[in-house]
Amino acid sequence: MDFISDWRDKGLLRPEQAKVLLEIENDRIFSISAELRALLYLGALLIVAGVGGTVKRYVLELGPVAISGGLSFAVLAGLYYCFSRGAPYSSQKVESPTPAFDYVLYMSCAFWGILFGYLETHYHLLAEHWDYYLLLSSGLFFWLAYRFDNRLVLAMALTTLGSWFGLRFSHLDLPFFDLRTRGLGFGTTVVLAGWWLENRARIKDHFADTYYNVGLHVLFWTLLWGLFDKKIMSAYTPALAMLTTAVITYGLRRRSFQYFLYGTVYGYIGLSYIIVTEFFDKMWSSIGGLSFYFLASSVSMLAVIFYFRRRLEQDA
Repeated sequence: MDFISDWRDKGLLRPEQAKVLLEIENDRIFSISAELRALLYLGALLIVAGVGGTVKRYVLELGPVAISGGLSFAVLAGLYYCFSRGAPYSSQKVESPTPAFDYVLYMSCAFWGILFGYLETHYHLLAEHWDYYLLLSSGLFFWLAYRFDNRLVLAMALTTLGSWFGLRFSHLDLPFFDLRTRGLGFGTTVVLAGWWLENRARIKDHFADTYYNVGLHVLFWTLLWGLFDKKIMSAYTPALAMLTTAVITYGLRRRSFQYFLYGTVYGYIGLSYIIVTEFFDKMWSSIGGLSFYFLASSVSMLAVIFYFRRRLEQDA
């Protein structure tokens, strides 16, 4: 751009600096950090899946000593790596010291889960109270997530806590506190916790999106499940409509395409279910009509999504 050339001519930028800036501006240099992070995450998932599959398939051949010892070594080695290289704790955002740091911590936590799953399956240490493994693991994951500023581990902590929450109260014969009610309660609590940490406590406020993501997915899936089960004439229909409107509005105000996408996609699923199940026989009398609806509605939804994505990226 002109101002880059002007700054170079005035001596405010060295020639090599101006060259790099011009190449970035002309898209000849671009960042692939997101792609690298995705590959690292995929690699970590494949390693964890491979270890879990190996334990399941060769449990008798390897024996308890080899399995528990190998998993324990993997957990301790990963944690040693993180504690020896990690920066001191801060309530603000802390950058990872190496590109692989976050994924080593994530794999250590995953191996911890495999280890405790194996120990309980093999030795039945807690018997009917085995779900407390989930609570213990969730507490550990929360501590590690905040200690090392790791949102992957935070998401693991939240989902593990949600699993414990769903299992723990399933033992109680409370008809008013069924699985859907527990899902709504957990999702709402997680979203409110993210809001409080971001706006009141000011502790790792960049973690708020992780809380919102986990909580909103739980809420949306729970409301859709209720709509599918109880049909249109239930409280789940207006609740889904209000949540969809709130999330889309939040995404537009914050200029966040991610939240706009959540509200649009989940709202489309709910609206399509209502139209197909409640009005299809009245509106169309053939499979062609159903095909036309999904073709027209999906194309329209994609057009809206791409339009707002460009708008939000331009306004960001």
